[in-house]
Amino acid sequence: MPTCLHCAHAVQRCPRSLCAKTVSSIRSAKEHFDDPQIIKTYSKEFLQAHRSSIPDMYLEGQGEYFDTLRENVLQADRGTLGAQQALQKTAKQWRRTTRRMGRNSQIEQWAFLRSQYPPNAISHLR
Repeated sequence: MPTCLHCAHAVQRCPRSLCAKTVSSIRSAKEHFDDPQIIKTYSKEFLQAHRSSIPDMYLEGQGEYFDTLRENVLQADRGTLGAQQALQKTAKQWRRTTRRMGRNSQIEQWAFLRSQYPPNAISHLR
């Protein structure tokens, strides 16, 4: 079993989003990159690139956010919604998801996730 919840999630598909603090603190552990099962699964090259990558969006409701975006982009692509309408509909649905998941909790998880971004990515965020 991988020593990192991030890789366990990627390999075994956790049915719900994982806590950003737990995932991020564990995923950066040195043993993560030295674990033979992780190296076999991902390759040394992938893991090297992963060290400076942006972490996945581990927020409660992650799947719901992505499903909403995917559905609205598809509707815009098919022409059943205009691009602006698709974005507005997505924003409205995301606000509902955020309220349901707990806005303060989402803000806390998102702030922690952003703090784990590599320095070259942080400079581009607002």
